[in-house]
Amino acid sequence: GKTMSLYELWDGYITQTVMRESPGFWWGGWTHVQRTRVEYEQDGARWKKEGVKLFETWAEETATYLCNNIYIKAVPSDHHDSVIDVDDDLFETWKREMLNKMLVAGARTAIVLNSILQHREAANLQGGTAISHIEGEDDEEARSKVPRSGRLADAHHRAGLNTRQGVSAAGINFGIFF
Repeated sequence: GKTMSLYELWDGYITQTVMRESPGFWWGGWTHVQRTRVEYEQDGARWKKEGVKLFETWAEETATYLCNNIYIKAVPSDHHDSVIDVDDDLFETWKREMLNKMLVAGARTAIVLNSILQHREAANLQGGTAISHIEGEDDEEARSKVPRSGRLADAHHRAGLNTRQGVSAAGINFGIFF
């Protein structure tokens, strides 16, 4: 085995092992919200009631989990040595728990971001109703006096405008899309 800190094990090694040994799983659909639907719905309802106070609850939940499920199992057999042995069974248990915790963290992040976006949209909707004129827009009367001939969509193709054709246009389009 390898020697590393418990932090290194949890922060990188477990994830890297899953990515290396099961890339189809890692890059596949295991992160689908259905896997944490119950937690997502419960946390979403609690978020609506408690708001940011839930951050403290989530932090306490994480600390309790770590103390009761990780640190307690990470006690070295020889109390004079800080190295612990992580057998295959413990590693698989921690891997499964870590993946579940990642899903719950993703669901909670979605709850918070959706809440922020909802508040932001509501503020914009309310502010948008007070706008009576947008600078730079023509009013209807000015537009009605402009003589119209041909297709309006062709107005930007008039002579004298900075147009690109052929290889130059292809190069610009290639730069934009690739």
